[in-house]
Amino acid sequence: MVKAQPIPPDGHAAAVSLAEGNRDENRFPDAYRLLLDRRPNLHIGFGYGMRYCLGAPPARVEVRLGFTAPMTRFPDLRLAVPPGELTWRHDFRRGLQPVACHHAERGLTTGAS
Repeated sequence: MVKAQPIPPDGHAAAVSLAEGNRDENRFPDAYRLLLDRRPNLHIGFGYGMRYCLGAPPARVEVRLGFTAPMTRFPDLRLAVPPGELTWRHDFRRGLQPVACHHAERGLTTGAS
């Protein structure tokens, strides 16, 4: 089934796209928006049940630290461009293109240009 439509047999094919995972608009309102506080968030990113990923707990810790540690260490760190100018990758990596940041206290701008 693709978008509730059966895949016809004989000569028809379907491709699986990891980039489209968890973007079912019937299941997630605003499926294409990044909403870190989405509730309920019944995604399948780490599997489910007996197929649940053993790496899920450390991955969640890494993500939490990845967001909080730089902001704790550099509380004056700011984007060097307005948020509306951020661009997304459109390939298998999913995520933002490299982002330039500015550290006011040190007068530094680093990252993408």
